[in-house]
Amino acid sequence: MNHRYQNGHVRCRQRKNGTASWEFMFWEIDPSGKRVRRTRAIGSIEDYPTRELAQAVVNGLRMRINEERHRHVNHTITISHLIDHYIETELCSAASGH
Repeated sequence: MNHRYQNGHVRCRQRKNGTASWEFMFWEIDPSGKRVRRTRAIGSIEDYPTRELAQAVVNGLRMRINEERHRHVNHTITISHLIDHYIETELCSAASGH
């Protein structure tokens, strides 16, 4: 199966309690082969006041959702994506005690 690189989509969503937060939306293929839309919370507007800051946060997540595609030859990974991935997977898990 040909895997496409997922950029996903960052959007601002108003929550029921009145606060606004950023979400990252992307597609996954489930075990049956069906495309499923997924959403991950990024943080509040207070944490990331601009869309650009929210986009920067999801670089590590993009690495994770695209890891199957990254295993294919002829695909380049930028240093900034690699650093973001390391910060999210290694440093965050070390800080949380996992």
